Amino acid sequence: MYMSSLPPNPCLVAILLIVKSRAGPRFVFHYPPQIRQSGSSSQTAWHGAYGTSSSMTDDSSNSSEEDEWSSDEDYVSHHRTRRGEVSEADRSLRASRANKRSRNPEEDEDDSSSSESEKRRDSISWERVLGFSTDGLEKILSPDRIYHKKKYELNLDPWVFVGCPMFVKDSGKWMKKKKEKRREAARSEAKDEPHSPKSSNAPHQETDGARPRAGRAHFDLEAQDDADEEDDAKSTSTNGGDSNMTMFHIVFVMNPPVLEYQLRVREMYDHIVKKLARVLKYEQARSNYVWRESQNILSMKEKAKEAGTPINTLWQNIIANSSLARAMGTVYDAISSSRIAHIVIDSSYDTSLQIPQQVATPYLPAATEPQMPGLWLTTANNLTSPVNPAAEDETSLGPHFALLFLKDVPTLLKEISSDSTKDVSGPLAHYIRCSKPTMSFLQVSNTHNIPLADIQILAQHLIYWRRARAIPPLHQRDTYILSPNADMSSLTSATASYAASFPTLPSLPKMLSMLSGPPKPYSALIPSKDHRPAYLEILAWLLRGGWVTQLRTFGWIRVPAYIKEIVAQEQHREQSMPVTPEATPPPPQAPGPLTTTTITDPTTSALASSPNSTFHAKWKERSASASSPRSTQTDHLAFRSSTPTAAAADTSTASIILDPHKANATESRWIDAIAKHALSAVSEEHPDLRTYWPIFVRYFNGQHALEKISAREGIKRREVWRLLAAVESVGVLSVVRHW
Repeated sequence: MYMSSLPPNPCLVAILLIVKSRAGPRFVFHYPPQIRQSGSSSQTAWHGAYGTSSSMTDDSSNSSEEDEWSSDEDYVSHHRTRRGEVSEADRSLRASRANKRSRNPEEDEDDSSSSESEKRRDSISWERVLGFSTDGLEKILSPDRIYHKKKYELNLDPWVFVGCPMFVKDSGKWMKKKKEKRREAARSEAKDEPHSPKSSNAPHQETDGARPRAGRAHFDLEAQDDADEEDDAKSTSTNGGDSNMTMFHIVFVMNPPVLEYQLRVREMYDHIVKKLARVLKYEQARSNYVWRESQNILSMKEKAKEAGTPINTLWQNIIANSSLARAMGTVYDAISSSRIAHIVIDSSYDTSLQIPQQVATPYLPAATEPQMPGLWLTTANNLTSPVNPAAEDETSLGPHFALLFLKDVPTLLKEISSDSTKDVSGPLAHYIRCSKPTMSFLQVSNTHNIPLADIQILAQHLIYWRRARAIPPLHQRDTYILSPNADMSSLTSATASYAASFPTLPSLPKMLSMLSGPPKPYSALIPSKDHRPAYLEILAWLLRGGWVTQLRTFGWIRVPAYIKEIVAQEQHREQSMPVTPEATPPPPQAPGPLTTTTITDPTTSALASSPNSTFHAKWKERSASASSPRSTQTDHLAFRSSTPTAAAADTSTASIILDPHKANATESRWIDAIAKHALSAVSEEHPDLRTYWPIFVRYFNGQHALEKISAREGIKRREVWRLLAAVESVGVLSVVRHW
């Protein structure tokens, strides 16, 4: 699923419910009761450019539907005509009603029945929504069956109506049963098998309840469940009497900005409208829920119309007595505030809806772009190409990621303890107690004997509910800097919260000041080993609020000029050799660096020497002028010529291999030559370098941070940096540091 790179903006104005029966469509309910009537004047620009074909199709389909049901709704049409007459007299009666609001009930009883009826109709404010009459909206928002389970989008200046109509099947059922699909498959199989003439009516007999012999036991496992579901679906066509429902349409009214129109409408439809419509369709098929609740709401509105009940009072009563209206209100209140909507349907089914929000950004927004201060600035959870091209794409919930809770653990445990879903709250609470931002999912699994798959599911649950975030595990030897996207406007309030959590440690301004200096490992800020746990908690707090970000290292293979000259000479000798059938050399094999070499026991080769100080000093100088990934990638594109032939022909300058996985034949030979010639200069001091070189090459594409190597390959962190320093010392590694 896509995720917006813009700040959250649901643009939700209202939610409407339309149902259609044999008597015609009915406008059942809308929320909120008082809808904002003002629309932005700048919202009219998209209607000419972004208008969809559904608008024209809706108009034509609505006209045909009106002709279809006009013969069945004479009584309804008569009352709608009366309502139209009252609306014509609305202006003349409004002034007189303002003077009569203070009259006593006894005086009202003396009025004629016609004037009192007109007053009651005039007081029905819920018959006009968004400036339109409900009569018109219920017709135009009742599309033809062609829109069944499809996106319905209609522009009525300045509003956008987005929905997903659900129609009953021709058989009177709301859902297609799995048994029907199995029967269709069985019929297709039966056609391929020889059968007697008596079995020519088998498809018809299967429709009446017979089952084919092939796979009978498998079908019978769910025979009773299918029968129960069919009984429930059939009951929906009888509970409604003469006006059984044929369609319901939950419509979301939006007012998105012009430049964000397509994005906001797509977000609302994919994450909210479509999912809510499916949930209601399921409940309608199971227990006639939508029709039953609609009848209940319409009944309360009719009684309120006779009694002259104000709309606010009526809406409170409807929400108190209708779970469907209550669910619509919950969805509106939560989604319009960019929160998660948790709704309960028919007291037996609950679900949650939300528009996913961006948790991180890889780029620092420009001055003319939407600003999201406080958003985590990192490329750590970008969906980049995997280290092994044959493997599946890596996700942010890989085994080497950790979980950073966005709330303190006691608060999370308290929220989980109050959850009625005990079968989930127990394992979830256990995992929360075991998890730490310094431990990866794999480490938690090995330490606490929790299956890795279960950990990933529980972590995904916490991330979905916006209670946690997937991050690279925190480590004191990694480098962290003050985030350029930090929200400095909230520094005052954050300082007080920080002081309450860490009263005896350096203040928040002091910590941010230390992290604003030249980049250095976080361990340089820790006074002693005893302070390490507390300072790691501070780091987690800073990362949770978007105050800091990790400065990571990325590398590319640099091919020196002499390596290119060696390869060029080898190619020249091969071309000058006579070619005979007996002496034809075998085809070139894939270079060693691109093979999936594994390490049997990496701990035995780990040395006790410290990382190369010169290597880290050079990277420290480069990180002082670190740029964003956007500019970094563009800068490095200039290292390589436009074509491999030109790069191979120029042996006087160095070249950069952007991606070893996509290396051509010449670049592959360069990689082999580096392992054979360049690394031989340090092979005596680092004998394991030739063994680890094929492993390191997979990370030299500028997309995978070199900090990943230690955890992914099972090599000690100190050994990794020592070997990388040796590779950099011979001039075959080009590095850059950014978030």
